[in-house]
Amino acid sequence: MMPQLHSVGRVAGKHGYNGEISLFLERQSIADQIKKGNFLFIEFDGKGVPFLIESFKRNATVVKLADIKNERDAEELEGRPVFLETPIEREDEDSELLGFQICNADGIVVGVVINIEEYPAGPMFILESDGKSFMIPFVETWVLEVNPKKKTIHLDLPEGLVDL
Repeated sequence: MMPQLHSVGRVAGKHGYNGEISLFLERQSIADQIKKGNFLFIEFDGKGVPFLIESFKRNATVVKLADIKNERDAEELEGRPVFLETPIEREDEDSELLGFQICNADGIVVGVVINIEEYPAGPMFILESDGKSFMIPFVETWVLEVNPKKKTIHLDLPEGLVDL
């Protein structure tokens, strides 16, 4: 019997040269469920392939998987969806990012997340800056880094988006 898998994010890319990978998790609280000795499932041809977790650096969201030995192996996983077989406890996902600073690729603060609203085209960050509110779309491919300790999200924003 196949275990029930739950989507938790994707492989953001390789990390270093020894086969470690960096993960982009849907929520930082998911990191609590990733542990050495458990399995992380990565999607290949629509199926979750299990990889034994050899180590996990929670603060950097970096994982070392068995059988991924070098940079080339890690590169092949980039962008692939990631799953866990344990049920994910759902919580108010919006509140987890409230108060985070959104920064552009140069590290300049664009605004502070005051709300996240769901639209037919996808979620939108509602930001506040200099007493004004504005929206920017949450586009996963724009995410460069999420730092829960510093409460920052670095995005590769299209030129002129925040100047409108």
